[in-house]
Amino acid sequence: MGAEARVDGLEQEASALAQRPNIHCVDQFIDAAPVRDLVASEDIRDDKGRVLWTQGQPVTAEIRERLLARRLAQPLESTLAFRDGLTALELADAARALLAECEPLARLIGRNAQQVLALFGRVRFAGAPGTMLCTLSVNDRPAMRYALATGMAAAALAAMQGKAENIMLDALQAGLMRDLGELYLDPTLKGDTRKLSFEQWRSTCVHPIVSAALLRDAGVYADQAILAIREHHERLDGTGFPGGLIEHRISPLGRLLLTADMLAGILISEGHAALRAQLALRLIPGQFPRDAMALASERLRVDMRQVRIEVDLPKLERIADDVLQGLQRARKEAALLESLSSLSDSERRLAARLRLQSVQFEMALHDSGAMTALGHQRSALAGDREIVSELYLVVREMSWRLPGLRRHVELSVREHARDPAYWSGLLNALRIDIDPAAVDAA
Repeated sequence: MGAEARVDGLEQEASALAQRPNIHCVDQFIDAAPVRDLVASEDIRDDKGRVLWTQGQPVTAEIRERLLARRLAQPLESTLAFRDGLTALELADAARALLAECEPLARLIGRNAQQVLALFGRVRFAGAPGTMLCTLSVNDRPAMRYALATGMAAAALAAMQGKAENIMLDALQAGLMRDLGELYLDPTLKGDTRKLSFEQWRSTCVHPIVSAALLRDAGVYADQAILAIREHHERLDGTGFPGGLIEHRISPLGRLLLTADMLAGILISEGHAALRAQLALRLIPGQFPRDAMALASERLRVDMRQVRIEVDLPKLERIADDVLQGLQRARKEAALLESLSSLSDSERRLAARLRLQSVQFEMALHDSGAMTALGHQRSALAGDREIVSELYLVVREMSWRLPGLRRHVELSVREHARDPAYWSGLLNALRIDIDPAAVDAA
């Protein structure tokens, strides 16, 4: 199975979501219904034409059992609307408040803040996407905060690149609505994806496709915004999802949005956010577009000499050394696979590509200057607070990146390898578990 078959499978999963009401999405609607008065915007009918819920009838818990067992004539989310729905003024006020409380995000938006805030007056709330964004605002304040941050970051990056205002608006719209498909996911799969099994993670990969389909079916959103939403978890080096697209196959707005999504997630979090965002952009070369990287890095610039992070140095050194040894083992395992005559030419090419991707991570540790410090006397390292701080930040970022690398490798093996058993050594080498709590406590 190749990448195209992977996407086809995800497309089928996304299509299946529309055939029957999704239990998780229905529960989200029920929870939000009394807060902002959610009602049926038209008669809700099954595929036989029978009316199950009449137009104007408020959504209550009763709708759950009545609808879940039926196939509907139309997707449920397209037949619901809030009487007290989100307004442009509300969103703009929430965005303004977020900038006031989140200095790192405000630094990125910078002098484009007023221009970006003014765009909220033109945001569309039409159809199912509008209903679902309102649902998100009621039920999941952290996710809504992230959506606002991503939308503003995307619009600001577009402005920094000198894009026209209509492209800035599409960037804002895409950032706000990129994760609406997550309303269909089991809530236990949300949050820290590092803790998910491969199968659990794989089931979450459908959400960009679902989000894009929701906007497409509404019929009023820009095509480039819809495409960017589908691409917002891709990476230019092909290690993203759902399509594993490489640089030239990702749209201009998609490249901008995937950068904004990553930056926003860091900038609204705690602990040296601007510095971590700078590091995340440059840590693995080739994942993010250079133009957006340069613009964002300029606004987020932090002088490492002014940074002081208190760490448990022996623990941090042990974690960093474990990471380096795991990546070195992965490189050797991939090189061994390249040399096996029993593998096909395409499999050996896959091994070469995966070896290079592992090397990129290994080089990221060395290029930071942090790993060089491990060869020093501990007393000398302890006296260099700049290097210690950088080592901490690199390891913390690796706690996010390494699970993604392993999943990418496992997905590639499942798609292309005739006998996955040959690849177990590589996959085991990449089982480098960094406990985020241990890193933060280091």
